[in-house]
Amino acid sequence: EPLAIIGAPGAGKTTLLKYLALTFARNQAKERLQLDEERLPVFFALRDFNRFLNNLGKQGKLDGLSPTLLSQFLQQQTREHNPRLAIPDDFFAHALDHERCIVLLDGLDEVADPIERGRAAEAVALFARHYAGNRFLVTSRPRGYESEARARLAALCRECTIRDFDENDRAEFARSWYTAVTVDRKGDNDTARAEAQTAADDLLRTIKADDRITQLASNPLLLSILALVHQRGVGLPQRRVGL
Repeated sequence: EPLAIIGAPGAGKTTLLKYLALTFARNQAKERLQLDEERLPVFFALRDFNRFLNNLGKQGKLDGLSPTLLSQFLQQQTREHNPRLAIPDDFFAHALDHERCIVLLDGLDEVADPIERGRAAEAVALFARHYAGNRFLVTSRPRGYESEARARLAALCRECTIRDFDENDRAEFARSWYTAVTVDRKGDNDTARAEAQTAADDLLRTIKADDRITQLASNPLLLSILALVHQRGVGLPQRRVGL
C-alpha cells in the first residue's frame, strides 16, 4: 500500500526518505525495518519531475500522463547527473516491471502551481497503480496535500503524519548529536563522550526551562539549530523568527 508521509517543515520528511534509500541500497531492510526484501531505491524530488513534464509540454511531446513517463524521467535524470554510469536504456523500466523498486517521491508541496501539483499527484497515483508490486512513498507538507492532491491520492495511499518530538525524542537526539559532533572533533574516547554527555544535558536543561524553547525543540530541524547555537555558547532564542 502506498504511503503519503505528511509533516511540517523541518519534521524530517526528506531525511526519512534518504534513510530508506540508504537502507535498501545497503541491503539492510531486514535489520532496520523488519522487511525481508531487497529493492532498488529510487529517490527524487517531485519538483524535478514536474520540470520534466513541463519541458515535454514545451516540446509538444506530452500527450497526457502514462506509466512510461516514470522510467523516462529516471533514465534522463541518471544520464544528466551520472553521465559516466552506463546503464541499459530499459534499466528502470525493467526494474519497475519486475516489482523490484521502492520509489521515494519527495516534496509534493514543492510543486508550487496548484494545477501542476494536481497533475503531479495524478501521475503518482498512476505510477503506484500501474507498478503496484513496487513500494511507493510520497511526502508533503500539510498544505501541499490539501484539496486536489488529496482527492487524487487519498483513496490509494495510507496517510501518515509525522508527530513532533517528545521529551524522550529530544533527549535521544541531543545526546546523539553532541556525541557525533564531539567525537568528530576530539576523537572517539571516553573524555570526548563524557564531554558530549555533559553538553547534551545542559542543552536539555536549557530547553526544558522555557516553554517557548521547548515548543521550538519539538521540531527536528529547529532542535538541530538550537544545538548549533548552544554549542557556540550563545543564549537560545525564544522565538522561531529569532532562531
